[in-house]
Amino acid sequence: MFKNILIANRGEIACRIIKTAKRMGIETHVVFHNKDYSTPHTKQADYAHEILGSNPNSAYLDMKQLAAILKSKEIEAVHPGYGFLSENPSLPKLLERDGIAYIGPRSESVALMGDKVEALQYAKSLGVNTLKGAVLDGDIETFISNCNDLTFPIMLKLSGAGGGRGIKIIDSPKDLSQTIADLNKEKERNFRSSIIFAEEYISNPRHIEVQIIGDGMGNVRHLYERECSIQRRYQKIIEEAPAQHLTPSQKKGMRDDALKLASSMKYLNAGTVEFLVPSCSSNRHYFLEMNTRIQVEHGITEQICSIDLIEKQISVAYTKGLDFEQKDITFTGHAIQARVCCESTEDDFRPRTGKIDVLKLPTETNVRVDFGIECGHRVSSDFDSMIGKIIAHGQNRIEAITKLKNGLSDLTVLGCETNLNALLAIIGSESFYGDEIITTNYIKQNLNNILKQYEELTEKEIAIAALIALKKESAFSSSKMRQEIFGWQNCVRPVILQTRKNDKIIIQVIQIYPYVLLNLSNKKTIKIKSFTFRESSLEAVINNERITCDYLSFGNFLHIKVNNQHKYLEFAKNLSVTRSNYEPDKNIKAEMPGTVISVLSEETMKVEIGQILMVIESMKIQTNIISQVDGTIDKIYFSENESFERGSTLISISET
Repeated sequence: MFKNILIANRGEIACRIIKTAKRMGIETHVVFHNKDYSTPHTKQADYAHEILGSNPNSAYLDMKQLAAILKSKEIEAVHPGYGFLSENPSLPKLLERDGIAYIGPRSESVALMGDKVEALQYAKSLGVNTLKGAVLDGDIETFISNCNDLTFPIMLKLSGAGGGRGIKIIDSPKDLSQTIADLNKEKERNFRSSIIFAEEYISNPRHIEVQIIGDGMGNVRHLYERECSIQRRYQKIIEEAPAQHLTPSQKKGMRDDALKLASSMKYLNAGTVEFLVPSCSSNRHYFLEMNTRIQVEHGITEQICSIDLIEKQISVAYTKGLDFEQKDITFTGHAIQARVCCESTEDDFRPRTGKIDVLKLPTETNVRVDFGIECGHRVSSDFDSMIGKIIAHGQNRIEAITKLKNGLSDLTVLGCETNLNALLAIIGSESFYGDEIITTNYIKQNLNNILKQYEELTEKEIAIAALIALKKESAFSSSKMRQEIFGWQNCVRPVILQTRKNDKIIIQVIQIYPYVLLNLSNKKTIKIKSFTFRESSLEAVINNERITCDYLSFGNFLHIKVNNQHKYLEFAKNLSVTRSNYEPDKNIKAEMPGTVISVLSEETMKVEIGQILMVIESMKIQTNIISQVDGTIDKIYFSENESFERGSTLISISET
């Protein structure tokens, strides 16, 4: 077996690989950028090597630095994880040249499947079903003409993109020219070797994938299917195995196609073959792509098959052989994974940044917790928004859902907004819990129900926020005698909360001794009989009910977790109590660091509410900057390709 391996990755997947490698007795090496200094993967590995670069992403992609470390430390094998260099054929080619093992497929396979156009053509040549499409091969007019022969809507893609990026849906031929121009800009920034291609768009598909592993000599095994249809921005957030609502012929067809594809190229190591399955058809499936690496969702396959895929990857890379037959692989029960991401569900799932000051991982022993952060970790715009995964395995799907719900409820992340409310809303919904066929439109179709988790504050949440505000104002710090004398007086100024929708909640403090009495604007009274503050938590008896809450207060902002629901509030200081309407900001500011992709307006231009003024990119996500007022642009502060920091004013407008 290998004496040592280097993991060319970071975060959760690096920690996951370290765990298996150490159990196998293999010395572990990792790389880290300064922004990842002292993160869990650097502590868990036997050796950590710093890589330099002004841009952390570029540092993790720098093969020259990687090669120098491999040589100086006499590394025998490299595991790429997922993301970064995991689908770059140059890495296995470099390692093949230097006689270092790559824990993944050969460079030829990575190159072939990494180019989506080549992959589709290869699959088609083997008789695997593919969608009708067209390829932009230099002549835009010919490409547009070929697209017009397809059935709309269609999807335009960049051949070298991944992770939900480089995808545009077009409903009408008139939008082709502008969409091609937009994709060309994205290509120049991130995917220079890509080409644009089109496919007919299936409006309500399922996303099903088959896990495979091969020995490099044409022998391939499958490890059943995974359902990956619950997505936002074309990125998965909940996956489960085995996939439900598939006929025996569908299962056989996808497994056979996955095996045929991998076997024909003498595929080596683990990979995943992905398919689109029309929800209205029981007989058809279409090849989407093949990921030549371990997947984020590999854990659910491990749970149902009782197999360590990382161990199998390392073993196959070392022996170039499989130590099991297809008949040896069986599955038991059902497994579901939820990806915990720092993002705002209310803001179209856009990523959020911040420092995680409170992190309490689930204590439930029936869930698997794969996290790559710890308390004090700062989530930046340099990396993907996912911070970890919770995986549950049960004897059946209902049991797995119940365990996952308990695990997510037991997880506390304070300091940076997450999608925990959304995950709990999805797995707790009747449509998910029941026997409904789930498609990639699930979130779009159920968004209103998901967002209900973020709506009106309960009286208990209001009371907790008021207690925290009074503590911040030191209202409870005076002597008991003074509270006995003056506590009955209405001498404490009102607490004003501002919600995410800019609604204000005014809380009159009637008294603070011998118990706290609050009066709401709807004339309801809240009685807080007792309360105890601890570090980042609060226990109180509110209207005769005992409530426990985790909380974090920073500046004017408040993040609370009550009854497993996370709420994000602001203490509305210096706001007039009589002001009831939200005044749109005429200075458009950046919510996080990023780069300007395109400027669609100019100074002195008259604009209207809802008009797109600029397109920016943060954490790999493109966002339209939209005018909130009718007016005239005074100044545009950043040009195309310029970077900006959080809080920077992007555009200022004079209101008409």
